[in-house]
Amino acid sequence: MWSQDLSIWSKLEKLNPERLLKQDINMKGIDLCRTPYRAGRLPNLGNVKHLRRSNQTKSCLQGIKAITTQQRINEEACGATSSRLLASTPPRSPSPRSLAVEKSISIAVSYTGKDTFADGTLLTCPQTAIHPNVMVPGDVDPAQLYSIVMIDRRASQSMFTLADQFTYVHYWIANIPGSKVDAGTILEEYMRPAPHDFMQHKYEFILYKQQGQINTPLADRFVKDWEAVASAYNLGSPVATTSFVAQLTLNFRTRMFQC
Repeated sequence: MWSQDLSIWSKLEKLNPERLLKQDINMKGIDLCRTPYRAGRLPNLGNVKHLRRSNQTKSCLQGIKAITTQQRINEEACGATSSRLLASTPPRSPSPRSLAVEKSISIAVSYTGKDTFADGTLLTCPQTAIHPNVMVPGDVDPAQLYSIVMIDRRASQSMFTLADQFTYVHYWIANIPGSKVDAGTILEEYMRPAPHDFMQHKYEFILYKQQGQINTPLADRFVKDWEAVASAYNLGSPVATTSFVAQLTLNFRTRMFQC
């Protein structure tokens, strides 16, 4: 269907506009089989720009092919050189720091003898009525003393939601030798969660390393700045944490919110 078809036109390279005379050709684009040189309504079949452009394209493609071939040869030579260098270089011995494996310590908490809950689990107040079972699995130094503290950072001494908020210490086991939680000293007895508003409260269990024995209970369970209190008791950064969430629930029998 193209103008290069020799069965339709002959001697395409010559300028011969007379060849269009006495031809039943619609030059508005209906006779596509005679559209000259593959583009539009060109009145001159002898235009040689297309041929010149084709020759330039062939030369350009040949140049690109030659460049690609040379690049492939260079890459192969470079790869062979790199392989020889790697083969001749002795492997490095690992440094002592890379051989050290970081010990992992975690804290696991469960209520009423059930499985430990995942961090952020929603529990009801009746589920947390009795003191929890706390464990410290992992690679724990048996000669190190630890503290486990349970706190609520959104506690208040008032029933109003917008009242001043404190951190309330619900539970504190101190002087734990390694992972033997039962051998620790109960510094603050367990107090069950009791949200003062209708918001969800997050109850955190935090494991700390102690610098020494702790025998002095808190003057007040309501503290304004828990981090300052932890620093005063020489508790370092938290070693492990976990938490659960609780809030007031509606008692359908009494139609009152309770915990």
